[in-house]
Parts: sequence; C-alpha cells; structure tokens
Amino acid sequence: MERIEREVESGGDEERGVLGVTEENGHYAVHIRWKDGKESVRHFPVQGVEVWDVEKHVRLGRLSGDRMVNILKDVSADRCEGELEWKDFLGDAKNGGKRA
Repeated sequence: MERIEREVESGGDEERGVLGVTEENGHYAVHIRWKDGKESVRHFPVQGVEVWDVEKHVRLGRLSGDRMVNILKDVSADRCEGELEWKDFLGDAKNGGKRA
C-alpha cells in the first residue's frame, strides 16, 4: 500500500475523516484527515487484502475493499493514523462479526 502524507496546520474546525474516495485501475484511493489533523491517502485493491499477524506469521482473514472504505469512513475522524489496525475489524463468530 502506498501512503502519501502531509502536515496540515490545524485550526480545530477542519473536517475530519474521509474527504474523498476514488477508484482507478482496480484500486481505491481514500483521502483522509485524521483526528490529529494530518492528512494521508490510503491505497488498496478493490478486491481487498489479506490481514496477517506479522509477528506470528498467521493469516487472520480478509477484508474487502468496500469494507475497508467503510471502516475508514467510520473511524478515521476519531483516530490518528497509527491507531488503525485492520485486524481489529475482522470479527469472528463469537461476537457476531463485530469488532471487539
């Protein structure tokens, strides 16, 4: 995934969260302004990605591109970029597919 970041001077009243979504060549580009005022563009395939526990080298599941866009719309205004972990949104049968 490619990420482009830039610092934004925060006046406190700027819109936070997903500012725009584009789709090109089978990939989403999601422009985000995070809680801390920093902006970035997240790129990922429309078909989604595999989510792995990199420490244990274990595949945890898969998220579709549409689901990833919706997650970013739901949480990006209330988090800093470093606080986002895709594995937190996989869900399981024990909790009805909802994140913990």
